[in-house]
Order: sequence, then C-alpha cells, then structure tokens
Amino acid sequence: MSLPTSTPDSALLPHPVGPPPALRPPPIQFGAPPKPPAQTGANITLGFIFKSFQQWWRIAVPAGLACAAVAAAIVWSSWTPKYRAAAQISIPDRGGVLLPTSPNTSPRFAQTQLRSITSEVVLGPALADPEIAKVPEIQRQVDRLEYLKKKLTATAEGQSELYRIEYVGENAEDAVTIVNGILRVYLKHLNAKETDRRKDLLSRLTKITKEHEATIASKQESILEEQRGIIGTGAGKGDAAGTDGVLSPVYSLHQRMIEVEAEREVLQAQIAAYGEPPPDEPAEIPGDVLEAEVKLHPDVREYSRALSAMRMQLDDIEKKSRHGKQSSSYKDYAALIANAEKDLVTLQDEVRAQLKLQHSLAKKTDRGQETIPWQQRLVALDAEHALLKRRYDEYVKKLTLSGDASARLSFSYADLERVTGVFNLIAARKLQIETETHDLEKVYVETLATVPPAPIEAWPVKQLLLFCGAAFVLPFFAVVGWEKISLRVSDADQLSNEATLTIVGEIARLPTRPVMSGGTASRRKIRRDLGLFQESVDALRTGLLLSERTGTHRLFAVTSAVSGEGKTSLVSQLAISFARATGKRVLIIDADLRSPNLHEIFDARLEPGLADVLQGKCEIADAVVEEVAEGVHLLPAGRAAASPHNYLGNGTIPKLFHQLREVYDYIVVDTPPILCASESLVVAKSADGTLLCALRDVSRSRQVRLASERLTMAGVNLMGAVLSGASARQYTSTYGNYAYLGEPG
Repeated sequence: MSLPTSTPDSALLPHPVGPPPALRPPPIQFGAPPKPPAQTGANITLGFIFKSFQQWWRIAVPAGLACAAVAAAIVWSSWTPKYRAAAQISIPDRGGVLLPTSPNTSPRFAQTQLRSITSEVVLGPALADPEIAKVPEIQRQVDRLEYLKKKLTATAEGQSELYRIEYVGENAEDAVTIVNGILRVYLKHLNAKETDRRKDLLSRLTKITKEHEATIASKQESILEEQRGIIGTGAGKGDAAGTDGVLSPVYSLHQRMIEVEAEREVLQAQIAAYGEPPPDEPAEIPGDVLEAEVKLHPDVREYSRALSAMRMQLDDIEKKSRHGKQSSSYKDYAALIANAEKDLVTLQDEVRAQLKLQHSLAKKTDRGQETIPWQQRLVALDAEHALLKRRYDEYVKKLTLSGDASARLSFSYADLERVTGVFNLIAARKLQIETETHDLEKVYVETLATVPPAPIEAWPVKQLLLFCGAAFVLPFFAVVGWEKISLRVSDADQLSNEATLTIVGEIARLPTRPVMSGGTASRRKIRRDLGLFQESVDALRTGLLLSERTGTHRLFAVTSAVSGEGKTSLVSQLAISFARATGKRVLIIDADLRSPNLHEIFDARLEPGLADVLQGKCEIADAVVEEVAEGVHLLPAGRAAASPHNYLGNGTIPKLFHQLREVYDYIVVDTPPILCASESLVVAKSADGTLLCALRDVSRSRQVRLASERLTMAGVNLMGAVLSGASARQYTSTYGNYAYLGEPG
C-alpha cells in the first residue's frame, strides 16, 4: 500500500478540504417529513409497563421477594392477636305503668339504652371502676374515653329483643373484664336512675291522691247541704229519686271522662318526674362559657370588627384634625361610636338570651326523650277531654234550666262519683307502680362475657396478604417510575418521536453466546440470528450508498450520546459491509482517544495510532494496521499523553481526513460520545455525514435528543439515527425474516 507521507511541519498544516460548506449534502431523508417538536413525558401505558417489566424483571422479582419478606417480618413482629369478648342482654318489648307496650315506646327505649352504653354517661363512670382502670390496654391510652367509644359496640341481633355488647382487645381476660365491668356500671346507673324517678313519681301521685281526698270530702259536704235544702233531712244518695233516669243518657260519657281525667293526671305526674333535671345538674350554662360563646357569635364578631375599625378611624381623625378631640368632626364621630357601643351591648344581651334559651331547650330535649310518647299521649287526651267536657256541660246546662232541684242534686252526685272514680283509678295506678318498684329491671342480662378460647385471627392473613403484596409490587412500581424518568428508547417509533430524529437504520442484535445444545435446530438458530444481524447492517449500508443525498459521501462518523450505546460495534460491522459489498478499500479510524477498543475487536495493536500521527511522532503508514478484515484497514487510537482536545482541537483533523481520502474509498470514524467528550464534535464536523447511534432499552430519549441538538448547533451534517440491539424476534416482527443462511455446515 502506498500512503502519502507527512511531517509535522508540512503534512499536517490545515487547509481547506472537501466540498465547500454550501455544497455539503443535507442530512439523509428517506422520504420522511420534517420531525415535529419532541414529545416527552408520554403517558404510562400497558405496553410501557410490560417493557419495563421485561427490562428489569430479573432484578425486580428478587427485590420484590426480599421486600415481601421484610414486610412479612414487620407485620409478624408488630401483630398482636385480638380477642372478642361479648355479653348478651335483652330488652323485652313490654312494660308496666311506666313503659306501656307500644311500637312508639319500646324501640325508642332500646335504642336509647344502646346509645347510653357506648356514651360517656356510662363509660365515664366505668373508667373510674378499679377493675377497668387497671387494665394495661386502657392505661396506655391518652384519651381513654374516646378509645373505649371506638372499641365498644352495642348492636341488635336481628329483629329480636336480644342485644350484643362487644369489645375487641389485646388480652382475652382484660376484654372480659372491660365488657362485664361496663355492663355492671350501666345496670347500676339504670337502676339508680329509675329508682329516683319512681320515688319522685310516687311522691307526686301521693300528693294528687290527697288533693282528691280533700275534694271528695268537700263535695260530699256540699251534697249534704243540697239535700237539707230540698227535703230538710240528711238523707243519703239513695234518697234522691230519679238519679239513674236523669244520668242514663250520658252515663257512658261520664265514665269515659273519669278514665280520661285519671290518665291525664298520671301522665302529667310522669312527665314532671321524668322531665326534670337531676339535682346535681346545673340549670344554666356556666357564665365563663356563656361569655366565650357570646364573643364567638358571628354577629357579635362582625359588629366588634366594625366597631374596632370605627375606633381606628376616630384616632386618625384626632391625629389629622388641628383641634384634636375638640374638633366637631371628632365629637360627631365619637358620638356615633358611643351609639354603636350601646348597640353592641344590646346585641350581646340578645345573643346571650338566645344562647341561654337554646341551652335550656337542649337540656329539656335531652332530659325529655323518654317523655316524648307521654307528651304525645297527653295532647290527645287533652283534646278528647275538652270534647267530652263540652258535651257534658251542655247536657248539664240543658237540665239545669228546667229548674228541677232533684236533677241538680243528681248532677252533684254524678260530679262526686266522677271525682271519686278518678281518685280510685289514680290510687290503683299508684299501687301498680309501688308493686313494679320491687322489680325495676327493664334490661335483663342473658349471658355475661366469658374468656374467648382463641383470638379472632390465629394468623394475620389479611395483613400479610395486603402488606406482602404491596411490598412485592413496590420494586415494579419503582422500575416503572425509573423508566418513566429515564425514558429509555424501546423502539424506533419512540426514538423518532421523542428525539426528533430520522431513523436511517435498525440493527439486529448480534448473537453473543452459543446455544448449549449442539443440535441442528440450535445451529440453524445461530445462523438465522447471525444472518439477520448481517442483513440489518447491509440494509443500512445500502441505504447510505443508494440515497441521492448520501451517495457521494465517503467519510462517515459514527457517534452516540453516551458510552455503551453500540457505536463501536456498528463502526466495525458497517466498515466490513462496505468492503464486502463494494470490493473497495475501507479504513476504520478509532478517534475515541479516551477509551479506545476497536483494536480489541480486531485483535490489533493499540499504538502507534491516531494520537501519535497527530503529534507527528510517526507517519500515517506506520500507524495503520492493514487487513484487519478483508479489504478493511484500521487506524487505532494510540495512547494519548494529554487531553484529547490538544490532539483533535487544533485543526489537524481536516488535513488528516483529506490525506486519507486520497488513499481509501470509504472511511468510517468511531468518535467519542457527544455529551461527555465535546472533541467528538470536531471529528463529526469534518466528516461528510454523521450517524447518531442509540441502543434499544439502554439509550435515553432525552440524552439522544440533547446529542442531536449539539451536533446540529455545531454545523454537523447529521444524517439520522441508527437504533441497535433489536432481538431477532423484534426485528423479524417489523421487517420479516428473509436472511440468507448460507450452506449448512
């Protein structure tokens, strides 16, 4: 081979080479339209998730299993068995005098009792019980009352009269202690409350019966006086002739009046006894609480803010006025503020009265829940009594106008009979209540809580499934998120869309490890995969040679955004394809002075090489390694003693390329990565065209896009991108399988 000689003084002097910049071919365009702006941050699709899993499953699965094991250990170490203790009570749908059987009373009473069991009315005293107070689970709580409210439940068992009181705790014996203790406190509270109310009711009924006794005695004396006036003797009731005949038309009306009046008086006594507050309950809202609520009332706050603004305005008037407080404007505004202050006091008084009324009504409502059905019944009885009384009075008036003295005496006897009848009914009702007082229970304990034999769950199955499952998929979410951030190139369409590059070729993956089996099918698979790889490289070379825009190119630079994206492999295989297809002389230049490895691929020496030629330490002919492949020569990188910028950035590269063009028909240059070695821009700009290499599932869209932007800004003739690393299956699914396999051997 005859190579032009060069010396440091003459051969490497820079001078214009190659076609003028204006005549340099544009980037290769295989009929593709101009690219739109980059579309980054695409949505996460099922395909994207599948590709992420396909890329990382060898790491994600073991990591997921490790996370699941850690989660299982955490759940198991922190899990505490839970025990459910339950007691059963019954609230019969029946009643005596104070709880008549009615769908309007019994369900309300039962619901009231259930709410009472889980409220502070019972739980507050229960926390003071020594047995409950010493339970460790209770002692650990900051707000013990709220904790009990959350953990204790009282529910009905279907539509029956049975109700279930449950507590779920960490210790079986403690759970039983809490349930039975709360039930004991509740029953004591219920009986004590009922006893006090019944005593009050009996006292009121006793007073009523005494009043009726006095009324009966008075009416008896009055009847005796009437009898003396009529017949002059003290004859008894039986001496009044025609009494039954006079009263017979209204007898049933008279009897009903007796029943209604008796029931009305008993209901009034019950409402009074059950509706009044207990002696230790404050009748009014505390003064400090009342004043705080008055200040926080929206109307008062708004008026106070307005008054404060007026006072600030008054201070401003004082400062700006020449006469200060003596000015007329100050005095007028001060008078206005004084009136506003009076209005505020009036408003506060109104709000205070309103709050007191609301508090009183709320207390009465709370206290009177059990009296609601009695009040409703009393209203109905009042209406019925008014109607009966009006009819009775009309009949009495009609007979009285006749002037018959015996008739008037008969009505007096009837009135006495009415009062006596009411007295007898009230006395009988009083006797019933006294009898019921010996059996006050409205709630019966069917079964107390017993120690549960086993926890609710022997194993924390649900927690293990939940947390272990979440921990197992966590690495998969992590890799999907990482892939989302990284935006690795997974196919040619993604590279084209996100990096805004024309794809000039896609290279199949070169088989790197033999199949263990030595059968005919395995050998055929190796030949097929190798044939696909060679076919993909040949397709790229054919496109470059036959394109009208790149057909005149002879010197090609191959670069990448970062290292490890397959540019060196592409350089070697593309050069071999050029030599095999054209039969012409091809030179490979390893311009990656930082990390050269082409000499390793071809098993050649490293130095002398490009670095030595650029420094003038040797001739080009001495540095070139001939016939590393058929028709292919190699100019290795050599060993750089200084920064690559000192070799590539001084204008010697264009001169060197000009000299090599005179000897070789095609030259393929392996350059350093664009983003981490800027001297590659110098090499790429001196080439006829540059290919930007990307590796499937390794290269990142953003980095490829940044590299293409830097090449374009530097004036490099960027022909397009080459995507390497497609598997045989991926390549054939896109381009089909028509590779030449050669003769089987």
